[in-house]
Amino acid sequence: MSTGLDVFDTTLQKTNEILKAIEEEYDWEGRRNQSYMALRAVLHAIRDRLPVDDSVNLAAQFPILLKGIYFDGWSSEDVPVRMDKEELLGRIRQEFTFEVEGGIEKLTRIVINKVFNSLDPGEKAKIERMLPPDIATLFKKGR
Repeated sequence: MSTGLDVFDTTLQKTNEILKAIEEEYDWEGRRNQSYMALRAVLHAIRDRLPVDDSVNLAAQFPILLKGIYFDGWSSEDVPVRMDKEELLGRIRQEFTFEVEGGIEKLTRIVINKVFNSLDPGEKAKIERMLPPDIATLFKKGR
């Protein structure tokens, strides 16, 4: 399906690739809403943990549609929210109300991995350095 505008087609394709990659990890065929809700919950938790400038710099790396998801409902006056890893995962659990195999930490790692695989590796490393060490571990595979 083409929108007739390359910039929209590209952002839609890239966002759908991320959602599909999340779905494939869980064998969620036909559950696009579930993968979207996982993506949204994780992005919002990370967004709100980062200082405003860092959050904006991260979003600059995203496809346009992902930027919209990322900034949906954002208020720069309310961030950063001080959260440790358990509080961050609790926040994601609150927003992602579906049961998930392997728990919310596994889901968070998968979403982070799929989103950041589409970015410059240097940007991923930069974000990891900005986060507290316990949260930064979520960016590492297999921990």
